[in-house]
Amino acid sequence: MEFNEKLQKLRGQKGLTQEELAQALYVSRTAISKWESGRGYPSIESLKAISAFFSVTIDELLTEEGFSAVFVGSGAGLPKFMGIPGENANGVFSANEYLTRNNLMKAFTDDHDTPIAAGKKVAVVGGGNVAMDAARTALRLGAEVYIVYRRGEEELPARMEEVHHAKEEGVIFKLLTNPKEILVDEN
Repeated sequence: MEFNEKLQKLRGQKGLTQEELAQALYVSRTAISKWESGRGYPSIESLKAISAFFSVTIDELLTEEGFSAVFVGSGAGLPKFMGIPGENANGVFSANEYLTRNNLMKAFTDDHDTPIAAGKKVAVVGGGNVAMDAARTALRLGAEVYIVYRRGEEELPARMEEVHHAKEEGVIFKLLTNPKEILVDEN
């Protein structure tokens, strides 16, 4: 039985309409219709919600699909801002914007119009995988780079190998530290 058929069966066993299931899962009725007709698949978040709602595992939902693995490519998500003075100043970027400007828009080359502040000394606030990626990118662009994180090393959310590589490449870690303000000048 394929996923779409399983979803129809599970919904039928509970005596729910598509609209009622959509409300329970916080999705649109159109989404339920697409999933049940086989014209689309739910996101991983919706799969988790379906799994919890019907008390079945994600494996049980997807086994008959012929998948031997499920890849969760949730991406970096939206940046989180700190709400401190100076974070909207010129030269202060979210890691997402910094990485996009460098990796996709080629801001590191002289022949592209995308501006990037190539600082000599860079602080990356945060300790996740995206922070490690931004720090290592700034390092490759010639900066002295600091990871500033409010907790200890054992609590860094980044994968251990990412932390290891960042240290190995020369990123400096300032742990148990959290900025209260970003000071800026004309430089």
